[in-house]
Amino acid sequence: MPEADPSVVSDLEADSMPLAPAMDDASADMSEIAKAELVLLRARVIALEHVLIAVLAEGSDRQRQATLDVADTITPNPVRHSMP
Repeated sequence: MPEADPSVVSDLEADSMPLAPAMDDASADMSEIAKAELVLLRARVIALEHVLIAVLAEGSDRQRQATLDVADTITPNPVRHSMP
């Protein structure tokens, strides 16, 4: 099994991270909506990670290569390049 990448945040670590910056009382309603959307987005990203791991672990050579080809086209956001 490959060694874990220390820069990757585990599901448990992600649960303890703040979802959004603190906001004042005037934007509390929007904050709750944004927080709920971020929670759902996080769950979807984790599900996609699991699908990707399954394809890389169990998929055919063609599926693995297609996955790696798509991954090569993904570039990080230049503004936010590291996890807090």
